[in-house]
Amino acid sequence: GALPSPSGNKKSYAGNSCYETADGLVMLGAFNRRQHERMWRALDRPDLAELSSWDAMAANREMLSDELASILATRPAAQWETFFNDHAVPAARVRTLAEALDIDQLDHRDNLLHTFEDAPGVDGPMTVPVAAFRYAHGGPRADSPPPAMGADTDAVLGEAGYGANEIAALRAAGVI
Repeated sequence: GALPSPSGNKKSYAGNSCYETADGLVMLGAFNRRQHERMWRALDRPDLAELSSWDAMAANREMLSDELASILATRPAAQWETFFNDHAVPAARVRTLAEALDIDQLDHRDNLLHTFEDAPGVDGPMTVPVAAFRYAHGGPRADSPPPAMGADTDAVLGEAGYGANEIAALRAAGVI
C-alpha cells in the first residue's frame, strides 16, 4: 500500500545520471560519445560536446553535471523528455509507480503483469510483475501468488541449520 518515491542517482558520467527539473526528475542516458555530443549540441553547448571522450567525460564529470543541473532546472521534466527524444538522446522523466503502470505501452505487453484473483492475506485481486522481457518461446511467468508473510519461515530456518526445537523457541520468544 505504500508507494516508493524516486531517489535519483549520480552515475559515473554526467550524461548518464538523474537530474532535478522545474517539476520533477529526468533520467539521461547519454552514455556513449555520439549520444553525449548530440546532447550538448542539442543544448546549444558545442564547447561541451568536445568533452565527449571517455577520459574527458570522467575528468570533467562534476563540471558537466553542474552545467546539466543548471540547464535542466529551467523546464518541466515532460518537456525535457520530449526535447531529448526529439534529438535522439536517451532520456525519460522519472515516473511514480502509479504513472509507470498507467503507460499505454503496458497494454500491448503480454505477460508483463499478472493478476491473481485470490492471494493469501490480501483482500481482493493482487497484481504482480512477471518480467520486463520476453523470450521467443516461453519465458518467465507467475504460476502462484506470493505466499503469506512468514509462510516459509520454518523451511528457511531449517535450511539454515535450525532444528524444530530452536525454531519453536524463537517463535515462543516472539523473534519470528
